[in-house]
Amino acid sequence: EVFGGETYDFLLMLKSISVTLSILIAAYVAFLIPPVVAGWGVWPFKSSSYKTKAIIASIYWWMYGINFFIYLTTCSRIRQAYRRFIKDMWKKICKRSAANMENTEMETSVFWIGLRDLDR
Repeated sequence: EVFGGETYDFLLMLKSISVTLSILIAAYVAFLIPPVVAGWGVWPFKSSSYKTKAIIASIYWWMYGINFFIYLTTCSRIRQAYRRFIKDMWKKICKRSAANMENTEMETSVFWIGLRDLDR
């Protein structure tokens, strides 16, 4: 349930999600059509070389890279999450490099243990 003061923020978030999903659907369809057409053997791909078919098949996988940029450009909450992640990792890397200069002890091979202590 959304209350009076939160209605505007809710509508903005709903619009952002709707725009993101619309662009994702359009991109998915656009990147899926060439591999589907090539896979069905429809003209002009009936006698295409393996290289051409490989290029067309790679178009499908490019969709996932494009999705990253769609999310990044259309959703402010995703941008905030990426900023937070990069900032936290930067702090962690700088903290680790400073600790390595002071102390030359051998670290554990379980890399994720240190991630438990990330500052929030």
